[in-house]
Amino acid sequence: MKFTLESVERFCKKALIYVGIPEADAAQAAEVVTQADHSGVLSHGLQRLPMYLARIHDGAVNRQPSLRQQSGNSLCMAFDGDNGLGIVNGPKVMEQVIKMAKENGIAAATLKNSNHYGAGNYYGWKAASKGVIGLCMTNTSPCMAPTGSSESLLGTNPLTAAFPAGKHDPVVLDMATSIASYGKLQVMAGKGETIPEGWALDAEGNPTTDPAAGLKGTLLPIGGYKGYGLALIIDLFCAVLSGACYGNQIGRLGIPGSTEPEGIGQFFLAIDPARFLPFEEFQNRIDDYIEMIKNARRAPGVTRIWLPGEIEFEKSRTIEKEGVEVPPATEARLLTTCRSLGMIPEDGTLTQLIMGN
Repeated sequence: MKFTLESVERFCKKALIYVGIPEADAAQAAEVVTQADHSGVLSHGLQRLPMYLARIHDGAVNRQPSLRQQSGNSLCMAFDGDNGLGIVNGPKVMEQVIKMAKENGIAAATLKNSNHYGAGNYYGWKAASKGVIGLCMTNTSPCMAPTGSSESLLGTNPLTAAFPAGKHDPVVLDMATSIASYGKLQVMAGKGETIPEGWALDAEGNPTTDPAAGLKGTLLPIGGYKGYGLALIIDLFCAVLSGACYGNQIGRLGIPGSTEPEGIGQFFLAIDPARFLPFEEFQNRIDDYIEMIKNARRAPGVTRIWLPGEIEFEKSRTIEKEGVEVPPATEARLLTTCRSLGMIPEDGTLTQLIMGN
């Protein structure tokens, strides 16, 4: 099933208001959720909304948090999210970092007492649209073991980096430090698909191609010990530096009815490239670099060389025309959650849910 971006965003806002999120915050959160589906990152769009709604309803998330800067100045800022939605506080902190970078050339911020902040490319797109280089990262609930261990102590700990371009789309790297994200395995499990061997281990530490078994076990890092090292460094930036939770201190998202705060942290950085080069020259150099990569001699059988983020920008243009796809598993999760909350009757449909007034 497919729906327009406008109808999806309107529904997300309505659903968040229904569980007690103030209208302005609901609008911000709905924008983050919809942007994920807009860019084809289905694991972080409507697929995640039931989790947000359930945790808000169960009292695991503060509906009306007081986001406050605890220390620092206009260059280095430390924020406390007061256990508010990450998809509300994260964008607010990123906006402040971008503003301060435009004024001072560079700015960084940490955010503690936070929650899941959505797809990282939301923040990358936002930074690039404002003409700054953006870097953000977050730690997550543990689901990946350090190299040499079978104990999940690290999250997928995704990293996003964005560079604005001129005539081309921005370069936006948005990646988990696990071979595949937790959300991607959830989507594939919902579709009844298998995962490639080497993505995950089951609960006994054996390789598995069953995404459901991988979700109960341990995801594997990209590049072996190098991915483990990168996930660890992101933990240090997001959790140790900010004062947030890490490892087994983090509240688990996958336990139904749990009211335990997630307590994770995020790190944001913005750089104004115009402080290093005239902005137009910088854009021209980025464009030239993009063309160098895309015009590189191709290996046999390769028809196109992609830049980081290029697939998502292309998907976004298609989705703007064709609408947001809602896979059957996501439809079932949405209907189950919204029926349990009383948003629609037991025989209500997804169309009624999203398109209803």
